[in-house]
Amino acid sequence: MTTRSTLRTALAFTAAVAALYAGTAALPSAEADSQTAPRTTTLTFEVPDCEGCELSLVQSRWDDDARYGVRTWNGPDATVEDGTATVTVRTSRTWGLSVLVSTPWDGQLAAETTVAWRYAGHDVGDEVTFADARDERKASACWEGTRRGDVTIPLTVRQVRVEGVHGPVAGTIAFATETQSWLQPMRRTFRGVLASQDVNVCGPRA
Repeated sequence: MTTRSTLRTALAFTAAVAALYAGTAALPSAEADSQTAPRTTTLTFEVPDCEGCELSLVQSRWDDDARYGVRTWNGPDATVEDGTATVTVRTSRTWGLSVLVSTPWDGQLAAETTVAWRYAGHDVGDEVTFADARDERKASACWEGTRRGDVTIPLTVRQVRVEGVHGPVAGTIAFATETQSWLQPMRRTFRGVLASQDVNVCGPRA
């Protein structure tokens, strides 16, 4: 069975190789103003009906000062208890943040379930229902981030049927219940399910 650690190793390797061909760019303009932000941010994810689910934070951004032009950070994991998962990180880590989701019902998946911060055609602040999400074909895995010291983000995490390693298995759709600020790129989804075999390198590039 593919393990989370194996997938993370593959994600990091793919980012390094891809960056050799992709070029580099400056960080999003908001990141340049990070000196005005608080030092740390406490993120509280509201995840009802997903007790024991694990959220893993990953930040990967184009950065011409980093090796291979990509800077990747694997953040802490947070487990959902009593409907919430809370983690505190450096505020600068929120820019270009992706969230991977592991649930108790997941079968042998071919990729990591990833939170969709925004579906195509939705504006920041729009409410997203399960029915809405299932009709969507593109989404962003990259959060624009925050300058605030505390942020609460409701997530919808539901069991769905997905294509696994050896055929259809129980899998997961995960998305922000209220559309969040986001960064490019927009990626294809399957009936709203956003999954990652490679790292999501966020933000503009040259």
